[in-house]
Amino acid sequence: MKKGIIRFIIFLMFFSVLRGVGLSEDAAEPKTSPIEPEAMSILMNMAQNLSTLKKVKVKIINGYDAVQESGQKIEFGSMRVVKYKRPNMCRFDVTERNGDKKGFVFDGSNITVFNDEEKVYATAPKPGTCDGAIDYFKKELQMPLPLSQLFNSKLPEMLEELITEATVVEEPIWGKDPISHIAFRTEEVDVQVWVNTKKNLPKRVVISYKNAPEHPQYWAYFKEWDFSPRLKDSEFNYEPPKGYEKIVFSPVKIMEMKEEKKNVEK
Repeated sequence: MKKGIIRFIIFLMFFSVLRGVGLSEDAAEPKTSPIEPEAMSILMNMAQNLSTLKKVKVKIINGYDAVQESGQKIEFGSMRVVKYKRPNMCRFDVTERNGDKKGFVFDGSNITVFNDEEKVYATAPKPGTCDGAIDYFKKELQMPLPLSQLFNSKLPEMLEELITEATVVEEPIWGKDPISHIAFRTEEVDVQVWVNTKKNLPKRVVISYKNAPEHPQYWAYFKEWDFSPRLKDSEFNYEPPKGYEKIVFSPVKIMEMKEEKKNVEK
């Protein structure tokens, strides 16, 4: 069983049922691998496709549990529009269910995050690629950006390192294209992903944080994939509206709601 250290959200993995060890008349048979080749092949095809897209725009509808002090789970959610112009331009625009808008923008030189409700924004210099900027944003600045690792150029390698179990659950009927329901497990999260095997794209993801209190979940539904969007460079150059205040990076003020209610998105 191959184990790795989990370092990202968001993004993905779910449970798989370990195969029992059958006994022959003479001796116990060797254990089978908890990673099914078919499941891994489907995942790798999806990961390879996502990691090599030059331009992409996709809408993501998501929801996540916020565990209260009483132990009760309350679901919050948002709609995200992700835009990528590899290798060094990317943008995540988030609209919460209550209408609040916020986002992450990278232009190849600077990271900018903004919160329209509070009319604030913050910037940090980080020349390079989207991969490097997002890693810096999450690790050094300690800011959440759910599902961003799905668009990392090293996604196939990351999955190979992290996955400890994988299985094909079923092939449900969901629209015209063939779908495979895959279940994964890593050291920290269990993930289910429904893969469109004709287009090698995720259709739905459910992540269970098995080591967190009350095991909160995060789910996402992907829709409106566009692989030839008309993306202008100006879309990745953030210009603050008049009256907005520039502040230092603060997870509470910029990207997510109060930590005590929203910490499951990290």
